[in-house]
Amino acid sequence: MLFEFQVKTFLQHAWGIATHDTIYKSDEVNWAASRIAFQVKAMLENAEMSIAEARRISSIVGFDRSDRMTREIQSTIFAIKDRWEFDQLPDDLRRLAQNFEELRRKFSLSSDELWSALDDATENGNGAKTLNLSPYAALLEAIVSRHGTRVFDRLNSRDRIFVPSEVELGEWTDKAKSKLVRPIV
Repeated sequence: MLFEFQVKTFLQHAWGIATHDTIYKSDEVNWAASRIAFQVKAMLENAEMSIAEARRISSIVGFDRSDRMTREIQSTIFAIKDRWEFDQLPDDLRRLAQNFEELRRKFSLSSDELWSALDDATENGNGAKTLNLSPYAALLEAIVSRHGTRVFDRLNSRDRIFVPSEVELGEWTDKAKSKLVRPIV
């Protein structure tokens, strides 16, 4: 006995649900609707191949471009990996790097100033050596240690910075306090 079975990808299944009645169970034949449905199917197949081969395709000349934001995030990820042990880092380094970059931009610091503050704190036994703080909290503590709470004066009126309760910040001006978000303990 011969039989056939289909193993569909998620996108193929979605296409089937979206078009099955139009193409196979309609009480009328519409060439244009069928053509559009099969063109969509071909586009989805191309999308699946592109997703499956994204890393390889991205290295092809013409696709191997980048933007400033991506380069900054990549550079920040490398800098984070250079300073912390692997087991001290979260799985999502991209998000951590984005948070570092957001701090840097909001505080109007250069990358050199950011890493210098962290490296100095690390030399003094804090920074990346602090085991009871997340990398984000250690960086924030290093920035405040170097610049004081006046660094919060650089923020725009609507900007707020999350400051974990584990971060000790010392003396605060009312203006600086209005710029932070702290968890309720």
